[in-house]
Amino acid sequence: MSTYFQDESSIEKDKKMWRIIVRRWEKARIRGYEQLHNGTHIFGVYRTDWKFLYITRKRKKKEDFWVFLKYVRKKNDKKRIVMIVDNAMIHRNKEILKWCKENNIVLVYMPPYSPDLNKIEFQWKSIKKMFWKIQWNYNNIKTAVRIAIMRVRKNMKEIDLENLI
Repeated sequence: MSTYFQDESSIEKDKKMWRIIVRRWEKARIRGYEQLHNGTHIFGVYRTDWKFLYITRKRKKKEDFWVFLKYVRKKNDKKRIVMIVDNAMIHRNKEILKWCKENNIVLVYMPPYSPDLNKIEFQWKSIKKMFWKIQWNYNNIKTAVRIAIMRVRKNMKEIDLENLI
């Protein structure tokens, strides 16, 4: 049996850009804004033995969650999977619940408004912090995300080893 903490996170390389028009004799006013969506959504699972599986997608819909579940199932052979999830609607879809039951995946729901109980939340915070440091070194956002995840996992292992000594 494998137990995973699951969650989704979004990372955007470019934020909203506001254009402000100002003339000396007028008050500043906002003319409009452009949404520069250059981001990705990460579906991830984390296990305390440092196993971290993730995929990146353009959307965060039930179909994308289904693709992610199939990926996790493929990586775990036929072992039973217990996945601790939040109460998002994509986790409660009837088709997904039926597929999970058929494929030996048990979804355990956390209490509402309790992200601090999900261990992967701390990983997302570290990954996003690392991403913001390195994002401009890479043209492809998926490459930057992958590098950020690799660096965070390496740092976490080193910290854990230092605490054992």
